[in-house]
Amino acid sequence: MEPILRATESFDWVTILIFSSMIFLVVAKSLFYSRFLNFIILPFNNKYIFMYNKKDKLLNWFHIFFTIFQIVNFSVFVYFAWSILGDNGQNSSPFVYPVILGSLFLFLIIKVFMQLGSGFIFGSSNTITELIFEKLSYLNYSGIIMLLANIILSYIAQNS
Repeated sequence: MEPILRATESFDWVTILIFSSMIFLVVAKSLFYSRFLNFIILPFNNKYIFMYNKKDKLLNWFHIFFTIFQIVNFSVFVYFAWSILGDNGQNSSPFVYPVILGSLFLFLIIKVFMQLGSGFIFGSSNTITELIFEKLSYLNYSGIIMLLANIILSYIAQNS
């Protein structure tokens, strides 16, 4: 057996993005520990939705941290899908990522404001706000699953 030298000092921009998104996860966990514990069991129990739907609607720091975490991870996943399904890797330059990130951010913001506007127009803003909170909570939870998929796609998969 011959020893193989592994270069560990090389950081690419995907590693920095994954690490920075994990920082948002750690900050949310450290600042809001009990809320984080209720959030982690969200797919198995609706306790998080029932406890925090009435108190804090959409704009609280826990929700903002997880939304940033989710947007970064979804955009990295879309970038990986774009580079894998693209034309022989021609579209896999790192300058495509900011376009994907901005597009996902704008899509999420426009979607939420249009839903809030329709709730205001039809006089059901409380119901629509509760529905948006529930949908964004599940979407933010799926950001954790996207983090795992990004780690697999960037470090474990072949040709990564």
